[in-house]
Amino acid sequence: MSSPKPVESRAAARGWLGRTFVWCGGGVMVSIAAVFVWFRWDEATWLARAREDSVARLRGVADETSARAAVNYLGTFLTFTNGDWVVIRYRDIHVNRVQSHSLAKTSDGRWLESERHFCGTIQGLGRRADEWRRADSEYQTEWRSMWQEDGPGRHTNSVPSGLDLLPLLEASNLDSAVQALLRLGFRPTEP
Repeated sequence: MSSPKPVESRAAARGWLGRTFVWCGGGVMVSIAAVFVWFRWDEATWLARAREDSVARLRGVADETSARAAVNYLGTFLTFTNGDWVVIRYRDIHVNRVQSHSLAKTSDGRWLESERHFCGTIQGLGRRADEWRRADSEYQTEWRSMWQEDGPGRHTNSVPSGLDLLPLLEASNLDSAVQALLRLGFRPTEP
């Protein structure tokens, strides 16, 4: 029996090693493609999932207590002296491209929706609205002039300034709040 030639052994080793690299490289490429597809799918379906989640959380809201519980950390809850209220759930993402979703429900059962990017500007707006209503005119004048310098949002996708949000802060009843939301880019919707 003769022993294998060293050249053949090296060739066989290179063939095995080459196949291993091909399989590993192919596996890595498939993994990268799968992650890319998942991220694209996640981004493409984000808006529908955000809406579905907000509808589920707001559907059962029937009173002020359940409305306050349904507000998420970026949303807000507005109350009015007659007991009416508006709850707004807001979500956004800043991956690849900015996507936003707001869903509002009023105490009289109206639903409003927007994809305008508020970038957290409506967070805690209800608390600020209560402070605004209690503030003296000098304080309000000072803030108005500061917001005037910022100027209103330039188009429907821009983040609203304080001046844009002012009608919502000053809303004294549910109808004026709904009108302010419509001016901010919300539209009537069904859950």
